[in-house]
Amino acid sequence: MMDIRSHVRSPGRSVGRSLGIALVAVVMVAASCVIPEQESAQPISVPDDVFVTTTEPEVVTTEPEEVSPVFALSLYWQFQDVAGATRLLRVRRNQESLASPQEALAALVDGPTAEERSEREEVGSFFPRVSAVLSPVVGEPNENGVVRVTFADESGFRENDLDKIPVAEELVCTLTSLPSVNGVVIADSLGEIDLPDRESQPIIGAAARANYNCDQVLDEVEIPALGTTPVQNPEAEAEAETEAGESTTTTDG
Repeated sequence: MMDIRSHVRSPGRSVGRSLGIALVAVVMVAASCVIPEQESAQPISVPDDVFVTTTEPEVVTTEPEEVSPVFALSLYWQFQDVAGATRLLRVRRNQESLASPQEALAALVDGPTAEERSEREEVGSFFPRVSAVLSPVVGEPNENGVVRVTFADESGFRENDLDKIPVAEELVCTLTSLPSVNGVVIADSLGEIDLPDRESQPIIGAAARANYNCDQVLDEVEIPALGTTPVQNPEAEAEAETEAGESTTTTDG
């Protein structure tokens, strides 16, 4: 009689076999999913310009150089060219500050510098008329811009009519070139001294620039040709020429 147990499979063995088969299958599937070595993760190449940072251009601020203001001091002296013609000549000096009446008068009394003289020695010479002999002293401008210049009695300026015009020209033109001065009065211990203008007419009140044609005075760079007579009052000369022409026409007629 056949033993039935030899042909009946044990349930435990069947389960074990099934598990073994399943495990083998899982291993095979896992093996098929392994990433090949050559297909492993590689670093990504990024263009260089992606990481370029943009910088703002550097702004360089230059502080403006501090420049000291320049003030021109106009000084007027008598000047005689090599041909003997005398004129009033203006010399300008640049200064770092505005001159006071006292400083302007001191510069006038000191006269032209050696350099200012040498620059013009080929065409003539300076003959300053306002000097230390007069012992001039100037006060502050009054409410009308008039300054009083006092001369020493010993200078004899009150009695010296020949010096009045050239001295007054230098003094009045120099001092009234200052913004604070409109007119000049000259005096001594006896009081104010009467001054004539360029046409020898008496001046009423303080002497002003117009009395001596200060604004028409030649500048140092405008010295006329040698031997020529300077035109400091063109209107007066034009009138004189017109009158001379009319007189000649009348005589010829």
